[in-house]
Amino acid sequence: MVDGKCWEQLIVTHLPLLFEFKFQVFCFKENLTSTLVMDELISSFKTSFWLKRGWFVVLDCHSSFGLHFYTYERWGKRHKTLPITFDIRTVTTAVDNHPRNSIRALTISGGINERISTMKSLTYQYPNVKHLIIDCDSVVNNAVVIQNLSSVVDVSKLTMLTVKERPVNLVRELILKYDLKYMTSLTITFNLLLNITHQFDNETQVWCEQITTLMLRFVGWIDLVQWLKFTDVFNKNLKYLSIYGTTSDTMYTIMPLIFERMKRLKKFKIALEYSHDRMFRSDQFEQWFEHYIQLNALDIDCEHNDNALDIAFT
Repeated sequence: MVDGKCWEQLIVTHLPLLFEFKFQVFCFKENLTSTLVMDELISSFKTSFWLKRGWFVVLDCHSSFGLHFYTYERWGKRHKTLPITFDIRTVTTAVDNHPRNSIRALTISGGINERISTMKSLTYQYPNVKHLIIDCDSVVNNAVVIQNLSSVVDVSKLTMLTVKERPVNLVRELILKYDLKYMTSLTITFNLLLNITHQFDNETQVWCEQITTLMLRFVGWIDLVQWLKFTDVFNKNLKYLSIYGTTSDTMYTIMPLIFERMKRLKKFKIALEYSHDRMFRSDQFEQWFEHYIQLNALDIDCEHNDNALDIAFT
């Protein structure tokens, strides 16, 4: 299945006019994960037949997940997922531009039971990553994970951070360890934001203030004091705010706070839970919203569907 000579013979014989060729193969066998075997597998795709057509091949190897064999188009693959153990090896037939250089978004995934050891590499394996996605459970040794991560990407140059459910301490330590002065976009749950900032303490306030694009997920019941502090901390530079998975009661509390206190916003989006479907088309909401706009002399453009409202401030 991953023999370049067999594929070459098949194409030459039966598909001589083939212009584009792509494949992706996953395989797990313990005897296939050695460096020697990887080099042998990739070598069959290093002939002039493959190289002159620009049909480059990449082989990723992970001790737990096995082999991932796939074709690579220059600047084609911009996202990569790595295990939190970072124990992945890559070989490729691309000679002038390594596929890792095209990666712009990197996902780190894994669980609390993963065995993590310090990497030996000191060079950035993915030097052009700007968007980091952390999709893992809490881990035992945050310091080792952060050290390994800093060997994989240039953390200080990240501009976007997306955080899933649990790694509170990992994210907080990452924020405090690195300047992250280019970080302007954040996607996170509201509870996790409160936890990693210790409800917007002084250590993380400067970092919060530089965010220009913020997407908050699962905004349910709110504490009014927390939201007042939230609007104060993020008011400095925030231009685009999106809130997903909230309730109608929370919406009626959030929106006036945002309109009154976050004057630098250019766009605001709020989406309700599906249990509140068609809320934005209800007579109750339309009457309330129209009255609020007139009362506060808001100059906005507004679009909405059954459960989402988009507002642009003019």
